[in-house]
Amino acid sequence: MKNSVFSVWATALFFLLAFNKTNAQFSCMSNIHVSTGVSFVVDCSNQKVVTFTTDSLSRAYSWMIGSTPLGVAISMTVTITTPGDYNITATDTMNSWCYDVVQIHALPRPVTVVNVNVPGSTVIGNTTFVCSNPNGYSLNGNTTGVSYYWDNGPGPLIRHVFQGGVYIFTGVDSYGCTTSDTVNLVIWQSPTPAIIGNVPVCSGSSLVLSVDSPTIYSSVNWSGVGTSGNSPTASVNTTINYASYIVDMTATDANGCSATTTALVTVKPTPLTPTVFSTSPVACKMYDIHGGNLYQWMMGSGAGSIIPGATSSVYYPTSPNYYWVVETDIVSGCGSASLPLWSDCNIASGVDDELDKKDKLKISSEGISIEFADAEIHTVKVIDGIGQVVATETSSTEILFRNIKPGIYFLRVDEKPAVKIAVRQ
Repeated sequence: MKNSVFSVWATALFFLLAFNKTNAQFSCMSNIHVSTGVSFVVDCSNQKVVTFTTDSLSRAYSWMIGSTPLGVAISMTVTITTPGDYNITATDTMNSWCYDVVQIHALPRPVTVVNVNVPGSTVIGNTTFVCSNPNGYSLNGNTTGVSYYWDNGPGPLIRHVFQGGVYIFTGVDSYGCTTSDTVNLVIWQSPTPAIIGNVPVCSGSSLVLSVDSPTIYSSVNWSGVGTSGNSPTASVNTTINYASYIVDMTATDANGCSATTTALVTVKPTPLTPTVFSTSPVACKMYDIHGGNLYQWMMGSGAGSIIPGATSSVYYPTSPNYYWVVETDIVSGCGSASLPLWSDCNIASGVDDELDKKDKLKISSEGISIEFADAEIHTVKVIDGIGQVVATETSSTEILFRNIKPGIYFLRVDEKPAVKIAVRQ
């Protein structure tokens, strides 16, 4: 009877040990062993070969990875190509309730990226196109590895370069695996536009600036006083006297590369439009009220013709015609013309044969002299054949004009009709 009781207890203990669970799994008599341990990194060839065995090296087990059967073998070799978590199950082919499970962790290789930090760059595959820049370019490397290096050796993550070419950035993980990224930097030459047509101008005149080679640019933008918009040319504001200001032009080529150049525009002052006044009734005297500038009197219709020697602010017409004056600023050289004014003056019809009988006129080698019989103050002008006053004197007794060149002149006392005289050698 004692033997019988002992046999029952021994049988119960056997089954209790056989069905003991660990982590809700039957461990049975065998445990799975992994040749690499439970955590590893997929190796540098993007895969990992892992061999699994059990405590029993003489019996075949049915192997599974996740829910996918791997076959029946004493040991099992599995190739892992994708990072992740995997459950490897070995089941006793003799006792299907006897199995063991091991979880492995396949970690990813480091990620390595390099890019060119240039705003407006064009990227096609591994090639980055940039516009030329004297300040160079920044290459930004980035990796999940524990170390990194460039093709020229160790260095910072951000590499500054000045030339185009192929640049390689490599990241290294803690297992020594490396990944590299390559950028091919191609530099487009930026344009070198020039502004043409910039010359100092007189206020109120036209000034048109233009880009030197309009056909090679996709856009040309102007900015500055009196200019704006996208056009190969720009009309400049010239209404400001003595103004110097900058006009900017930005030209962009077909690659999208741009460059800006400037022009210093100078606007010179133009005199106010002169106003010609005349005496009445026959307008035998014309004058401009401005003064301080250069003058040139003109006559005739349309473009008219220059009156030689008529370069003062006052002019005495000698025949009926249109007359006007061009006034030029002494400093800037800019001129402005008055409106034409008609004059009926005909100096030949207003010529006396002689002066007042009481006055004495004498023409000699010493010059021209006049003695007045009265005691009044008189002004006498000597006018040449083109109406230009060559001499003026004022006196109440006697006036003497010296150094008068030989020729025909008109002598006008006050504003009386002139006397035609001849000065001989």
